[in-house]
Formats: sequence, C-alpha cells, structure tokens
Amino acid sequence: GFDILEINAAGLAKLPDEKIRQLRKEAERYRIILTGGIGLTKEHDVSSAEETVRQGGVAYMKSVLDALSKADIHILGGTVYSYWPCDFSKPVNKPLARSQSIKSMRELADYAERYAITLLPETLNRFEQFLINDSSEAVQYVRDVGKKNVRVMLDTFHMNIEEDSMGDAIRRAGNLLGHFHIGECNRKVPGKGHMPWNEIGRALRDIHYEGFVVMEPFVRPGGAVG
Repeated sequence: GFDILEINAAGLAKLPDEKIRQLRKEAERYRIILTGGIGLTKEHDVSSAEETVRQGGVAYMKSVLDALSKADIHILGGTVYSYWPCDFSKPVNKPLARSQSIKSMRELADYAERYAITLLPETLNRFEQFLINDSSEAVQYVRDVGKKNVRVMLDTFHMNIEEDSMGDAIRRAGNLLGHFHIGECNRKVPGKGHMPWNEIGRALRDIHYEGFVVMEPFVRPGGAVG
C-alpha cells in the first residue's frame, strides 16, 4: 500500500548495472517511487578541511548520482553535505567545514542537475552532526548554496531533540522544504510515542507541502542501524 520506497544510495552504487535495472523494473511494475538516502562516511567527507578528502568525497558522490540515475531516482537526502556520524573526539572547525561543504554542494548540485536529481541536506541532532542542527541552520545553508535543486530535509526524530516548536520549524522551512522523514521520539513507527502529529500535519498543510513523507523507524534489533 506504500507509494515510496527509500533505499540506501551507497548500497545501490555498489550494485552492478544489471541489478539496478532489475530494481528499476520492479519499482515500475508495482508503481513504487524510489528515493535515495545516504550518510557519507568520514572517508568521503565533502566538508573536510583536507582538500584531497573533500575532492574524493565529491567524486564518490558523483558515482552515487550516476547509480541513482540508472535507477530513475530523483531525490537524495541525508548527510550529503558532511559525514555521519560525527567524530567529536577531535576538534571541530564549523566555519571551515561549512565553507568546504558549500563548495562541494554547489559542484554536486550542478552535476545532479543533469539527472534532474534534488539534493537534500538533512537536519540532524547535535549528537550526530554539527553543521546543520535545526531548520534555521538548514534554511540558511540552502540559501547560501544557492542552487535550485538543493533543498531542506527535516526529520521529526531530530526535530524532537532540537526544535522549540515542531510547527514553527516546518513553517520556517516553508517552500524550501523538499523532503520529510517521520518517526517517533523513540524511533518507532508513528503512533508508538508522543510526537505531536496534529501539529506537524497542520504545519505541512500551512506551507502547502506536496513533497514526499517517508517513515524511517528503526525496528530491527542489532547492528549499527536497525
């Protein structure tokens, strides 16, 4: 009964073309829209102060975008602008990382445009990342990148930690909101926690949001991400 299936873009990029074509064919058969999500590793950190690492991250992201195009995927959200999860055991230079990140995102946006792919920097809580922690930072980041195919991505789990008001955060993003993840405060499916879904729904209607809403519950025990 779902309309959308969001898949791990890094995993997709590892598949041979034959498997990607097979996935695309199955999606078309069942009329499922495929979207992509990714959390770049430190090895591919496009916000790195080390220029060789940054350039390597950009090259890797381009290979991911190539794979997404083969699967007819036009949305890529997540930590496309830095790396995840952040290593806070080492010093963080936020202004420098932000500058490097914006440089990378502009280049990647131009590359993604040829495939009609939208890049969606996800707003993450302060324990997992440091560059974009709330909708205010997300909006300013997207404006500073200044590309039409780079838009804001919000996630209710992270919003629950960082935002003073869920509704205000959504309204602040306004027409820049390009993708929306939902999950409870405890990362279970909606309804198994205390998230204010009525407030969230009203805010999405207030901004006339017509993008996708994707559940991201972590329900499988074991592993780094269940």
